[in-house]
Amino acid sequence: MTSFQIYVDSMKSAALSLGKKAVLKLIFARLPFLAWGPLGMIAGYVVEKILTAFINGNETAIFFKYIDFRVNGQSGDFIEKALENDRIQREGTEDEKIKAKKALEDAFDKFICLSN
Repeated sequence: MTSFQIYVDSMKSAALSLGKKAVLKLIFARLPFLAWGPLGMIAGYVVEKILTAFINGNETAIFFKYIDFRVNGQSGDFIEKALENDRIQREGTEDEKIKAKKALEDAFDKFICLSN
């Protein structure tokens, strides 16, 4: 696997993880009953499947392959954390995985402001 493919896969993984969290937060804020027990798990599953299909779709794949997030160095920390998170999720301990995911979320929050 080339470093470019690792970069693309890391960006897709980060988009899925952060996107799922953001979408579920929005859904649960508007429809709080969906956060309850089994409904929350089902909602999470459905959101993950939809985002996975979208992220792996042709247009999104082209976006990740041809749009460089490193515009003027604004996303350097996010890219670094995404690559680090990807590596740790495959090789790290549970504690390292939790810390890496939190660091990725913090870097994402600094890079992109999500609003509803």
